[in-house]
Amino acid sequence: MRHYCYLNEEKRYVHVSIPKVACTSIRYAIGCQLGIFTTPTPEVKLNPLHLAMEAANISLEAAVSRTDCVRWSVVRHPAERLVSCWSMFAVGEGERIQEIDGLNFPSFIHKVCEMQYVGQCNEHYAPQVETLTHLGVPVVDEIYRLHEIDTWWPQLQERFGLPGLLHINSSEHRPWREYYTPELRRMVEWRYGADFHVGGYAW
Repeated sequence: MRHYCYLNEEKRYVHVSIPKVACTSIRYAIGCQLGIFTTPTPEVKLNPLHLAMEAANISLEAAVSRTDCVRWSVVRHPAERLVSCWSMFAVGEGERIQEIDGLNFPSFIHKVCEMQYVGQCNEHYAPQVETLTHLGVPVVDEIYRLHEIDTWWPQLQERFGLPGLLHINSSEHRPWREYYTPELRRMVEWRYGADFHVGGYAW
């Protein structure tokens, strides 16, 4: 499973990025701060963006060792994140992930919940805690919750000089709770229980 950890040596921080948690928007803001991108635009092309950011990307193991930096990450309600992933990569109009391509939502949940072992899931729907720790060692110092972004992003702007945040690469779907039956809720709670715990989430 790939990991994305973006280092700003001058500002002394590492952002440990989790896919489908505003990752493209945050990645682009960091890239603008680093001078990788010079013209803020919501029409950014995703693959060139990801490739351009490789210069700032360090390994998860390296992020663990950077105790001289503030290491921060963002988490999202796991059930909401799964709806976003499904709507984009299983039934969306853009790039599809082969193993979930065309699945309806219940089938998608059954599929990802069968992938019980670390590293078996695609990073877009792997449990978020698999990025927040490395060999049992915590990777990050600060964890923020996506739905509170209007509160903590201005604080990070003040601390680290980050630019404003553009809304990039969003998925389109109904309110996420509408997709879940009691059975699907139980499955997600079992498979992603640690994500519920780390973010303090409930239904």
